[in-house]
Amino acid sequence: MMKVRVSEPAWRRIEGVLQSEIATRVLGPGARLPPEDRIAARFGVSRLTARKALASLQTQGFIRIEPGRGTFVQDAIFPYELGPESRFCHYLASINVEPGKRLLGHGVVDAEERVARELALAPGAAAVSVRVLGMADERPVLISHNFFPAARFKGIDDAYRRNGSITDSLRLFGVDDRRRIRCELIARMPSAEEARLLQQPRTRPVIEMELTTADSDGLPVWFDVTCFAGDRVRVVGLAEAAPG
Repeated sequence: MMKVRVSEPAWRRIEGVLQSEIATRVLGPGARLPPEDRIAARFGVSRLTARKALASLQTQGFIRIEPGRGTFVQDAIFPYELGPESRFCHYLASINVEPGKRLLGHGVVDAEERVARELALAPGAAAVSVRVLGMADERPVLISHNFFPAARFKGIDDAYRRNGSITDSLRLFGVDDRRRIRCELIARMPSAEEARLLQQPRTRPVIEMELTTADSDGLPVWFDVTCFAGDRVRVVGLAEAAPG
């Protein structure tokens, strides 16, 4: 009896080609794919067939389809392992990812209620603010807003501007040993500014992490509110940590 060979469906062929282009970084993380009609024309198929291939790639996690914006290759996911002395930039370097930072703003501010509470300050007391955009392989992955009691750390923002390290800046003020005394994570939708800085739509969630760090005497020295791009960073290992 003759065996009849069943040809591969056209959408499977398209899926395989696009998957190979993603794997070989012809289409890199975050790259925008052509619209359905151009993909259909490329492979000589209908838009419905192209759409089926894209839907399969999205189900497998290779791409994301954002209504009104287009179709994008899924971003690389960077693990952020919280440990006793974990620091995101150092961790990225350890996995051969190029870290980067951009200072968004700094100065002395009146501590709002949440900041005052975490730093054991009177409401409205002076706090030093340092706001930073963190990147991995030139892709924005986090926005970190750091606060320090101004009475003790006046000028720490200028120190950070010079050395780019909160750990080193704290050492300049005599804080060599520190420990995390509170950590809280929530998922939420980003503000318009956060979405712009992280280069993501406002419809995609972010992870917000609050860290309160104390010195060896138990006095709060640092309150950090970090907003992570939810599909680019995975926070794991919530052990004692003081990232920066």
